Amino acid sequence: MPQPQSNRNDSLIGPPPASYLQEEDWLVLPPQPREATETVVPSQIHQGTPLQRANNGWLVITMLLIFGLIAYIRTSHAKRARELFNTFVSLRFVQQLMREGQVFLHPASVSLLLIFSMSSGLFLFLLMGYWGVPLLQLPPWLVFIACSFFMLGGYLIRIGVLEVLGYVLNVQSTLSIYSLNIFLFDAVLGLALIPVLLGAVFTVSIPLSFWIVSGLTLVGALWLARILRGIYLGMTSTNFSWFYIILYFCSLEFLPWLLLIKGLHLR
Repeated sequence: MPQPQSNRNDSLIGPPPASYLQEEDWLVLPPQPREATETVVPSQIHQGTPLQRANNGWLVITMLLIFGLIAYIRTSHAKRARELFNTFVSLRFVQQLMREGQVFLHPASVSLLLIFSMSSGLFLFLLMGYWGVPLLQLPPWLVFIACSFFMLGGYLIRIGVLEVLGYVLNVQSTLSIYSLNIFLFDAVLGLALIPVLLGAVFTVSIPLSFWIVSGLTLVGALWLARILRGIYLGMTSTNFSWFYIILYFCSLEFLPWLLLIKGLHLR
């Protein structure tokens, strides 16, 4: 007797084949009951919007935390937020901001860094789902936390390396300004990703590829602008060697992105 062909939705009772991890699977499949031991893929988050699925409530909590931090900055530290934005737009305000001190430890700066960690971590989580990277037996919220700490750790490593280089090469002033440059661009990126995340997580009418491409475009544009400003800072410094500029960019700017892209494509 011929065996009946399995229904397409039966693939949800176990690790879905790579051929099923297409964009439509993110958006149109209704929620299905699954065994507790199945391998979870981030793309399954889009089988209905998170508001329709109780086990994705952590996404709502994450967005509420982000908006809560934004409200805190606007109500308690609006002046410092304007100063940071002005410095991001123009380097004319750098020295004034540096003279005030506590640039990185100010509550507004810490809040912006937390927003960046959560926004970029959630975007990385969505990228993992878009490329079909399996989460093994880990719950999605735990993978999101790991992604957020990964982005935060990458930022702290760069700042730490710059502090050490500044001390060793006796160019603390120049590299302190570049550290501020990294912070400002990361803070703006964290805020700019919020509309992309809202669209990617809570809408099903617009293809997910649109939000992914939009987010990658934002990341690429801000990253390129930060690199160009860093090169400008190095060129305007009289005691900073081009050798160290190239060494820094290759080791801490280009290499991590290449490793991340290669890792996301290894399934």
